[in-house]
Amino acid sequence: MNLANRFWVFTKRIFSKAIYVVLLVTIVVLTATYMLLPEKKQASNMRVALSCDYDTPYIELLFARFEDINTMYEFYVVDSSDKVMEDVKSGYAHCGFAIPAGFFESYITGDFKNPLIMYDTPVATFSAAISETLFSCIIQVCSPEILSYTIDKPEYDKELKTYINGYLYSDSIFSIESLHSGEYNYKEESYKVNIPVFQIVLLIAIFSGLLGLLTFMQDSEKNIYVALPRAEVNVIKLTNIVTAVLPIMITGVVCLIVMGQLEFIVKLVVFNLITIVLCYLISFIIRKSSVLLKILPLIMLAFIVLVFVDYLI
Repeated sequence: MNLANRFWVFTKRIFSKAIYVVLLVTIVVLTATYMLLPEKKQASNMRVALSCDYDTPYIELLFARFEDINTMYEFYVVDSSDKVMEDVKSGYAHCGFAIPAGFFESYITGDFKNPLIMYDTPVATFSAAISETLFSCIIQVCSPEILSYTIDKPEYDKELKTYINGYLYSDSIFSIESLHSGEYNYKEESYKVNIPVFQIVLLIAIFSGLLGLLTFMQDSEKNIYVALPRAEVNVIKLTNIVTAVLPIMITGVVCLIVMGQLEFIVKLVVFNLITIVLCYLISFIIRKSSVLLKILPLIMLAFIVLVFVDYLI
């Protein structure tokens, strides 16, 4: 029987084993599950209440800044400081701020007669960070007016505001480069539940290689190959292992392409080749199928630990 015929016979034989077919179907089902799972969305849901006791254009400018910086906090306006306290106490808002009448004018002139009031609770762990975000926006909104007030030369107001806005909103001082492609929304992040299909294929490939070796050992113990030369017996042994691993590798590659995880394809092919060599070498150490059956669970347990520790790291 030539090599091609043996390859075809051993392939049909491995597919006759129910556990092997189940493993192949498992890879396909996991891939289909991964593709059909909808994207999950995780919202920060950190609401911050703001009340303002007087009608001022600075509030509109402030909220425009919140939108520009794409902050992870959701600032919203309420009617009064009592409503701010109510929202914070109920847990609807993470914390809140009450802007008293004349605050912005007092802030610009530096007399601090009308301080801003913050409301939070002991469990509000992000209050300090939210305060920094709020005041950084207040500074940006009020900086042109502060500069104009400090210089106190109305004829230079236009030039001064142009210069200060250039420093505040241009790349003159520093620039930010995002690690995310496109526009990133801090309030709501989309992600997909990860199913470790690649790692599972690796483990199934190892098991399949050992299954192919076990099949050869059981045949050899029945003296099926006793009349054949040693070199030909080794070729048959290697063919058993290859025909058990190859369908797993091909299925895994196709599934990785479908999932768009092309970066794992080379690793998968290399690992399957190493698996074939490893199973072939094990055959020279373990020569009885009964021994292989006893230690097979230990071998799989060791590889499960190695593969998933590497996955988690």
